Parts: sequence; C-alpha cells; structure tokens
Amino acid sequence: MKVKNAEADAEAKYLSGVGVARQRKALVDGLRDSICFFSENVEGVGEKTVMDLLLLAQYFDMLKDIGDNKSTKVIFTPYSSGHGIDEQVRDGQLMSSNS
Repeated sequence: MKVKNAEADAEAKYLSGVGVARQRKALVDGLRDSICFFSENVEGVGEKTVMDLLLLAQYFDMLKDIGDNKSTKVIFTPYSSGHGIDEQVRDGQLMSSNS
C-alpha cells in the first residue's frame, strides 16, 4: 500500500510539473505573439517598448489583485526615474520574496 501511495504521489507531482511547464510555454508563446503583432502594426515601436508595456500591464493587474485581497496589509513598490520599469518591477519582486 505504501509503494502504491508513493507511486501515486510521484505521478501527481510529475503531472503537476507538466501542467506548470505547459502554462509557462503558453505564457511565453502569448508574449511572443503580442510583441510581434504590436511591433508589426504600430510604427516606430520596438520589442523592448512592447515588453515594457506588457510588463507594466501585468504590474497594474498585480496591484489590482493585491488591492482586492482583504488580507493585504502593506505593499511597497520602488520607484526611481533613473531606471526602466522592468528593472523596478523585478527589484520589487526580489525585495518582497526576501522579506
């Protein structure tokens, strides 16, 4: 019985990993398609600008989700006009994961 439970647990973890991998692939594929579509259809906009725009949209979605969560007490978001938004969001995520 222990062996069967261990095998079932291993299979569940494997399938969970496959699901996460597929989710990440879908996200990357969607981002790539969005960047290509935007870059091709909006003149003068490069891939970096599109990535910054997508990252900023995700950042605002995250802030909304945090604001909607009743258990959220405080969130600190760094800001500096000398750095790109991508660096600021990444730094903020790193700071929050180290707290």
